[in-house]
Amino acid sequence: MATTRDERSPVSWEDLLAAINPPKATPEELYERALDSIVVDWQEGHLTEEEADDLIKELMAARIRYEMRGMIKDAFSPQVGRRSGKAPRRGFSLI
Repeated sequence: MATTRDERSPVSWEDLLAAINPPKATPEELYERALDSIVVDWQEGHLTEEEADDLIKELMAARIRYEMRGMIKDAFSPQVGRRSGKAPRRGFSLI
């Protein structure tokens, strides 16, 4: 009789915590998800081309407002502890 060997890698504590409480999406991920959703809905016929264009324009405007608020906040924040160019901002909102 043959025996099998369980060669799966062990699950770490970090993996379990990430499965229970997944990390929040970054603003870039939220933007990409929203854009993908608009494109898929348009391709499936749930949106007209005009509606999809309008939603994409609104999404881009929201992204620009978000970036502008971040630039203004950075300009008026103290020099100590200033975030680097790649550090994520908190409180992303599409509206």
